[in-house]
Amino acid sequence: MANYDSVDVFSLWLKTVNNESEVYSLLGIFSSDENARAAVEDAKKISSYSGVGEFKVFKYELDYIDWCDGFISSAKALGLE
Repeated sequence: MANYDSVDVFSLWLKTVNNESEVYSLLGIFSSDENARAAVEDAKKISSYSGVGEFKVFKYELDYIDWCDGFISSAKALGLE
């Protein structure tokens, strides 16, 4: 891949438990950690999100193959394993 300045984005997920299985729902992608954390505070005010799970923010680098060794589970991809 060509040389470039690294660009990071921040994904906001809601983790809930459904029949003893963890379920992750993507709520949005943000340009900064600060914006993602502000969105968490906004989401907490929405009744369907309030108190139903745990919010998680993950940092990703754009234009970078993060799965060079092949496919992995979504939990591992989210850094939860």
